[in-house]
Amino acid sequence: MALLTAKTFSLQFNNKRRVNNPYYPRKALLCYQLTPQNGSTPTRGHLKNKEFTDCWENFVDHKEPPSFNPSEKLEELDKNSQAIKRRLERIKSRSVDVLENGLRSLQLGPVTPLSSIRNSR
Repeated sequence: MALLTAKTFSLQFNNKRRVNNPYYPRKALLCYQLTPQNGSTPTRGHLKNKEFTDCWENFVDHKEPPSFNPSEKLEELDKNSQAIKRRLERIKSRSVDVLENGLRSLQLGPVTPLSSIRNSR
């Protein structure tokens, strides 16, 4: 796997809204750095999604249990997602009700100042 050049990295991962020419399509990559135990120079690289999946399946020791329970994390994320969805629905329903009430009280026709209405009585 080839390492990214510094120029490619800065073009792909800068925070600028506009990118100077030459423009490269941006790709999501997982960057990593491996530091050998003997203290030699670290190895840096990147993995594309397909490569990451292949690496995960072939080079990760799946016999050791992970330090967290993935199903618990997924359940927690699902609960948080549902709570956020309910809050969003409440916000949306409130704003629609306010809009409906405002439209109901809307009067069509020429606008008359309050002073002329009071004087005509």
